[in-house]
Formats: sequence, structure tokens, C-alpha cells
Amino acid sequence: MRYECRAAYLLSSLQDPVRNTLKGLTEMWTGRRNKKAAPGHFGHGGFTLIEIMIVVCIIEIIIATAIPGLVRARESARSNSCSRNLRTIQGALQEYAIDKRLKAGASIGSWQTNLCGPAKYIRSTPACPSKGTYTVTKVDTDPTCNRTSANYPHTVLGH
Repeated sequence: MRYECRAAYLLSSLQDPVRNTLKGLTEMWTGRRNKKAAPGHFGHGGFTLIEIMIVVCIIEIIIATAIPGLVRARESARSNSCSRNLRTIQGALQEYAIDKRLKAGASIGSWQTNLCGPAKYIRSTPACPSKGTYTVTKVDTDPTCNRTSANYPHTVLGH
């Protein structure tokens, strides 16, 4: 009987190192530790501060590269819309000049009053999407917008 107890003791003492070694190998392969969860936790350790900071940095880099492109696209769309409005005003101005038999260089007065309205050449007064104002002075000059810039021209031709 003594030998049976001693054998059981030797077997259990050998099992602990083997069990610990297998446990360590499992942790190493899976990247997880089998800890008992603290009360109120679900058994995972969460993210470290470094991991969170790396993710935030990656998101910042993506945003920093995307925003300038979006701003350029928005301003380019505004410029194109303004150029379309100016072409519409110019077409209405030419029709008005033909109907009223105005000569080149003739002043038209208030272009909103003469060109815009339900029964006139343009149904509603066009507005610059960049909050600019349109100026129409004479029959033979192109209408202009005060928001014109070198990169995004607001002109009749669009360039």
C-alpha cells in the first residue's frame, strides 16, 4: 500500500510539469492566456494603450489624406454649378437683347428684374453655390461672379 501511495504521488508530481508545459505551449500557439476571469469581466484582457494609439494614428492618417480631396471635389462642383448658372444667364441675356433689339454695349439695368420671373427667360433667379453674387452690366459682356479664384474659376467658360 505504501508503494501505491508513493506511485500515485510520483505520478501527480510528474503530471504538474507536463501539464504546465502543455499549457504554456497552448498559450504560445494561440496567443491567449487561460486566466480565470475577474468578477464582472468576461475573461479577455481588452486592448492595451499602445494598440489603441496605433489604431487612432491610422485613422488620423486616413482622414488627413481624404479630407483635402473631398474639399477640392466640393469646390470644383460648386465652380461647375456656378459656371452653368452664368451660361444660363448669358443665354437669357442674348435672348433678351434680341427680343428688345438692343445693340452691343447697351446697358440692361437690373438683370434680375428683366431676365428672371415666371413668364421671363429664367424662371427663378440663379444663386451662386459658393455664396457669390452675379453681375450683369452690358449686353456684349459676359456675366461674372465675385467668387472667382485661380484654382476654381466661376466664369461662363468654366476655365
